[in-house]
Amino acid sequence: MLGIVLYNESTDPLKFIGSAFIIGAIFMVNFHRNSHFDKYNLYALLGGIFYGFAYTLDKHFVLNSSPDFYQIVLCFAVGMASFVFSPFRIVRELKKYHHGLLISILSSIFFFFLFQKFYFLAYTRGGEVGRIDVLNNTTIFIVILLEYFLLKDRSNLRQKLLSAIVAVIGATLLSIAS
Repeated sequence: MLGIVLYNESTDPLKFIGSAFIIGAIFMVNFHRNSHFDKYNLYALLGGIFYGFAYTLDKHFVLNSSPDFYQIVLCFAVGMASFVFSPFRIVRELKKYHHGLLISILSSIFFFFLFQKFYFLAYTRGGEVGRIDVLNNTTIFIVILLEYFLLKDRSNLRQKLLSAIVAVIGATLLSIAS
């Protein structure tokens, strides 16, 4: 909605239908018969809302400055804000740091760097916030595959596969929307 209001992005009905399919698929994965909405779901929902605002504003910054400069400023600012809000917690964590975490940290940095590069590229090539954000949320299905193959978690597998199919339909609708 912010992309439509702030950037005059398209309002093609297929865009909304595709987005609804993907969001519905995400709900299918997260809420099954034995689940209930608790405070952790609320935290995640609030985080998603804040992320949506930040994600929308990213397009403004990327289109008005160098994406490389913005990426450096963004990462540095997030790190500094974290330190300002929780300095003692960060110092405690540094004391517990062990070198075994280094590979995990560097891997995470590498993949997050690539993530930002590609979505900034999508913006600079004319991508719409609504489409990019919704397609970005399909990453949950990569997580499901990793969960299945690496962690051997086969719980609710039928529901997860069905939701993946629904998400693919949604992504296909998004790709053909004008």
